[in-house]
Amino acid sequence: MGLEYKEVKCPNCGAPIKLKSALRSKVVICEYCNAEISLEGDIGIKVGERTRHEYPTRLAVKLGQIASFEGKRFELVGRIVYEFDDDEDIDYWEEFLFLADDGEYIWLECDCDGFTKYRELRPKKPINPRTLRPGQSIELDDKKGTVKEIGPAKIAFFEGELTWKVKLDSSVMYVDIEFTNGETGSIEYTDKELEFFIGRSISRKTVYEALGIKYIPPKKDTKSGIMFVVIVIIIIVLCCLFSKFGGGTSSSSGIRTSSPSNSFSSSGGK
Repeated sequence: MGLEYKEVKCPNCGAPIKLKSALRSKVVICEYCNAEISLEGDIGIKVGERTRHEYPTRLAVKLGQIASFEGKRFELVGRIVYEFDDDEDIDYWEEFLFLADDGEYIWLECDCDGFTKYRELRPKKPINPRTLRPGQSIELDDKKGTVKEIGPAKIAFFEGELTWKVKLDSSVMYVDIEFTNGETGSIEYTDKELEFFIGRSISRKTVYEALGIKYIPPKKDTKSGIMFVVIVIIIIVLCCLFSKFGGGTSSSSGIRTSSPSNSFSSSGGK
């Protein structure tokens, strides 16, 4: 399915909205008034405030950013932020929708662990995600894997155009799968929609190179090395003090002093 460029007017403010994939996109956010616009059937709107300031992107890119993945040109047309509970803390991950000139699209997922590049998967024998449990072994077409994580997430923010219906503050269920061949599977579903994705993790350097962003390797953490040296120096100094002042087995007062080895072991070696 190729691209179909189309311009529509925002039913809320009248501003022109240029769609990059009118055949596949189902919802778009008006960049002028923040209206959420349905692109299926009669155009309807839901006005809401976008919350970009609460969800700073981990990847400094904007809509319209051009990327080259595996020699193919893509354009960033949408971004979505999912919020979820992580050990009683609220965390989030974000996904970037990149669209190629021939209609192919990929998702670039970004979280605190790094990046994963996904493409749409249309399995010959789809799995009912509601029957899955963490740790369960599954087979999806010819791929064998294990269910890693299942949980709900809230759609906290999105911008641009997306290929499925999205509503702010609505919930979606996700299933993460680890396949034996090193690939990662993802299932996202609601009461009305179900999507399968297959992908692989990619390095930050690869992502930056694809986006034409200068990659600066992270600085090595020397704090632990410095602490180790300081502890060693303290131990050496303590040993010298014990050797100098506690080396005798008795004193003129008849009080026995502890040997260096006994004193050292009683302190736990620190």
